[in-house]
Amino acid sequence: MYEVDGIVYAGSPREGLTVKAVRVLDTGMLVVTFSSGEERLVDTQEVAGWGPALAPVGEEAVWRGTKVAGGTLTWLDGTIDIAPEYLYAHSYPYETPPWLRHAAP
Repeated sequence: MYEVDGIVYAGSPREGLTVKAVRVLDTGMLVVTFSSGEERLVDTQEVAGWGPALAPVGEEAVWRGTKVAGGTLTWLDGTIDIAPEYLYAHSYPYETPPWLRHAAP
């Protein structure tokens, strides 16, 4: 367990890990780019099951509004967020197909 800016997180911090970008897919999946340069796949339905505070993330109107703020993913104008370390640990390796790497967001 560790604390950052008065917020307590479970697990161990991954030094300096932040979210740099997110791409929202029509399937409810998110492709998240971390400061390590890695892309990882996040299932918003899994996120919604991580606890009652995150349940709204499973709603299409909410997951479509996923944003990056302060190095983390946020929803509902910052009302909901997830520590980058937790998100990384509970996501799946992903590699953007070559034909999408240079596509405009």
